[in-house]
Amino acid sequence: MHVLIGVVSRQGPDKNPLVKRLLESIQKVDPGLPAVVQIEVGAEFTKGEKRQRLFTAARSRGCAYACVLEDDTETLQAGWLAQMISAALSVDGAGIVNPLESRDGLTIVNATAKGRVIEASLCFGFCMLYSLAWEPTQDPRITFLDDLAMSLQCRAKGYRLVICGRAMIRHSKEPFLRDSKPPWEQKDRDRWGEGNAYYNEEVFTAQRVREAAILLQDYGDMAEMVMPPELLKPAAEFLWRRDHPTITGRYEPPKPDPPLGRVATMGEIAQVAGPA
Repeated sequence: MHVLIGVVSRQGPDKNPLVKRLLESIQKVDPGLPAVVQIEVGAEFTKGEKRQRLFTAARSRGCAYACVLEDDTETLQAGWLAQMISAALSVDGAGIVNPLESRDGLTIVNATAKGRVIEASLCFGFCMLYSLAWEPTQDPRITFLDDLAMSLQCRAKGYRLVICGRAMIRHSKEPFLRDSKPPWEQKDRDRWGEGNAYYNEEVFTAQRVREAAILLQDYGDMAEMVMPPELLKPAAEFLWRRDHPTITGRYEPPKPDPPLGRVATMGEIAQVAGPA
């Protein structure tokens, strides 16, 4: 089975040591891997554009799957891709598969899935194995919440999200603790480049809210269930103000419907209905 392994980055291995590390790790742990590796680079293109190009390349090669990795990842074990494909084949309608995630190569972030294949409500973008059967398409309106958008698109088409607990990928930016800080506090800015909106607090926050509002509008309750809590209310307010431009005042989320109370008995219903 042909699989395309795609890497998304601003720069290639000649200029980005993380891409070089990833490629070397793939060759080291799986030297005979029956897959084509393609790197999509270019600071002038969005991450979404690069992902879409990888989907196109995979389809043109007749691949059934495309595994898209971010540049700050590293493979750790032989058979990692085979395990992910096996997980996809073992679940009817599997659309996206995530491996286990490790920051340091030892500690597992989602350890409850270790050794298991389980369904999830959300997959994360560090490493996603896409089945091309559901024709994944990158939404050009989405930049920062792209993994959430792809997860929702997959589910909305009736496919499943899966975590493969038999494969693990290291996901770390050097130093990896940098990602525990908000983007505007990060001094290492090689990920997207100095001056990118990602590092501007006001622009970053506003863009995330706009994207969250798009996903709420497009996917409704499905999006609400997996939306980051800090974005849910601002996104709902964004939509409310857009739809009610002449109304001023403070936005309040809609209140839940009151409880229905006691349910009538069959005898009471028959009494009200009268004779048949």
